Amino acid sequence: MLEGVRWLVTLGALAACFSPSAPSGLPCGEGRTCPDGQTCDIISNECGVASVALVWRDDTAEDFGAGSGDVTIESQGFLGPAAFFTGGVRIAGYDGALITDLATASIDTIVADHTPTAAGLQHSLRIDFQATNPPGLGLANPDDATIVIDGEVELEAAGNWRFQLTANDRGLFEIAEPGSATFTRVIEDVNTGTTGTFAVTQPGWHKFRAAFQDQTLAFDFALVYDPPNIQGGAFRDIPSDRLRARVGDLDGLLVDGFDQANLIFQNGSLLSRQPLAAVPLEENPFALPIGLVAFSLRWSGQFLIDDPGDFSFALDTVHGHRLWIDGVLVADKFTSTAAMSTTAPLTLDAGWHDVVLDVTKEGGGPGSVSLIVASGPQFAGGALPGDHLRPVLGRGARAISDRNLAVLALPDGTGTSASRGLTIELPASRTSTLDVRAAVEVAGDNLASLSLVIDPPTGANIPVIAAGDFTGAGSELVHVPLAIANAGTNWLFIGTDALADTLIDRISSVFVTIVYDGGTPPFAPTSRYESAVRELGDVVGFERIAWTTRRDPAAITVRMRTCDTGETCTGPFVEVANNSEPALELRPFAQYEIEITSNGDVASALDAIELRYFVRE
Repeated sequence: MLEGVRWLVTLGALAACFSPSAPSGLPCGEGRTCPDGQTCDIISNECGVASVALVWRDDTAEDFGAGSGDVTIESQGFLGPAAFFTGGVRIAGYDGALITDLATASIDTIVADHTPTAAGLQHSLRIDFQATNPPGLGLANPDDATIVIDGEVELEAAGNWRFQLTANDRGLFEIAEPGSATFTRVIEDVNTGTTGTFAVTQPGWHKFRAAFQDQTLAFDFALVYDPPNIQGGAFRDIPSDRLRARVGDLDGLLVDGFDQANLIFQNGSLLSRQPLAAVPLEENPFALPIGLVAFSLRWSGQFLIDDPGDFSFALDTVHGHRLWIDGVLVADKFTSTAAMSTTAPLTLDAGWHDVVLDVTKEGGGPGSVSLIVASGPQFAGGALPGDHLRPVLGRGARAISDRNLAVLALPDGTGTSASRGLTIELPASRTSTLDVRAAVEVAGDNLASLSLVIDPPTGANIPVIAAGDFTGAGSELVHVPLAIANAGTNWLFIGTDALADTLIDRISSVFVTIVYDGGTPPFAPTSRYESAVRELGDVVGFERIAWTTRRDPAAITVRMRTCDTGETCTGPFVEVANNSEPALELRPFAQYEIEITSNGDVASALDAIELRYFVRE
C-alpha cells in the first residue's frame, strides 16, 4: 500500500513538472495508473493513447507481386518455387521482321515495344518451321515475323565454349553469367553458320536469349556448341537435359504432335489451354502438321488441385491411350482401336500434380479425345480447366524421339547389306526406360526381295521385314515395339536386297522413340522471395506471425526483419516459427523472406502469410 502511495505522489509531482499536461510513455499497470486524459495500454504497459491491432496479410498474386525473388507467383494467389520447363526452351512470336540491322538490334527493345502474338515451347535449339506458319504462335505471316527465344543452358565446366548459329534469314544469340542480368552478345548470323566464343568462369545454369526473323521461304534456327570438357573439338547439338526455361507464368499443357501412330516422327509442339473435353482430332489437329489418317499426340504438364480428396478420371479416345498421373501409369490401352478407361480413385492433395496423356491414331477419319474428372471434390463431370494447367513437365514419363530421313539405296542382289544409323541423345539423368518404339519406312520396285533387321544399342538383332513379307512396288511403314532392354544411343537399321534384278529397294526413313523417367528436375532445390518493405507505424508489440502451406510445411522457412526506414531495411533476417510471437525489435518498418526447398519433383507452396501487430492509435 505504501508503494502505491509513493507512486501516486511521484506521478503527481511529474504532472506538475510538465504542466499543463503530463508526458505520454510513462510506465503503468500493476497498480500504477496514468494521468488524466491518458490510457494504460495493455500491450506496451505505457501511458498514452491506446494501441490498436492491425494485420499485414499477403494472400493474392497482387500481394506477392509487390515483392521479388526467384519464385513462381501463382495466379491463384500463392507462392511456389521457381517452375521450369525442362528439356527445352521458351519461344514467343512477334508480327513483323524486327531485326532490320543486326548491329543495332536489341531483344530488350523487341520485347518492350511489341506485343507477342503467343508463347510456345520447343524441345531443342534446332528449330525448323520450314516454310509453314509455326503452330500455336498466332503469327499473321511467317514471311514477316520474328521469334524470341529465352531459357537457360547448363555449361558445366569452366573454359571457352564455342557456339555456332545458323539463323534463317537472320538472328542473334546472347548469354549471361549465372546470377547476372547482363547479357553478352556472342553471335550475329545471316544464315551462314557464324561462330562465337563465350568464356565460362562460373559453371552452372546460364540465362540466354536469342531472336531470329524470316522474310521469305524457310524459317529456322539452329544453335550448336563445342564444350571445352569434351574431346574432339566438333560442334554438337545441345542435349535436352542441359536446357530449361521459366514457365511459372504460363497456363496450359505442352502438346507434342507425331506424324505416325505410337509416338513416331515428332513433328511439332505447341502450348494449349484448351480443356480436354471432346477435343476434335481432325486433319492437322492444333495446326500441327501431322495429317489425318495416322498420328499420335502427347499432352504433358501439371494440373492444380484446390480441394484435396479422392479423384477418378475417365478417358474416351479415338484409338488407344495411356495416362500417367504423378508418374504412375493409371490407364494403359495403347491400342489401334477406340478405347475408354476409368481410373481407380486417386488421393490427391492440394497443389500441382503431374499429368501425361498419350493418344494414338492408326487410321480412319476424324475422331476426338476426352479426359474428364469422373468423380472428386472438384471439377467432377468436367475437364480440368485451362487456368489450372501449366507446362511444367514431371520426371515420371518423358519422351525423346529422333529420326533419320536420308534415303539409302540397298545394293542390288549382291547379298551385301547396307545400314542407316540413328542416334538418340538420352539424358544422362535418365533413371529407367518405360517404353521403346521404332519404325522404318522402305520403298522399292520389288519389295519381295527386301529384308531388314534392327541392330539395337543392346541385345541381339531384331528381324523386322523378311523377304517375301511385301510384294510389288511402292512403300511400306512398319512399326516395331521393342524391349526396354534395347534402349540406348546408337541404332542401326540394316537392309538387304536379295535378288539381282536391277530393281532398287531403299530404306526411306527410320525412327525411334523412348519413354523414360528421370531427367532434369522441374524445380530448383531452393527458391527465395523477399516481400516489399511494409510501413507498420508506431509499433508497440507483435502478437503473432502465421502462414499456411500447400503440401510439405517443412519445405517453407520464414524469416523477418524490422527497420527504422524503408531505405535502410538491409539487415539480417531472423527465422520465425509459425503461429508464434516474433522476437523482433519494435521498429516502424518490416519485411519478410520466404525460402522454399524442393526435392526437384514436388512443389510445396506458401498459400498465405499474416503478421498481427499493435500500433498506437
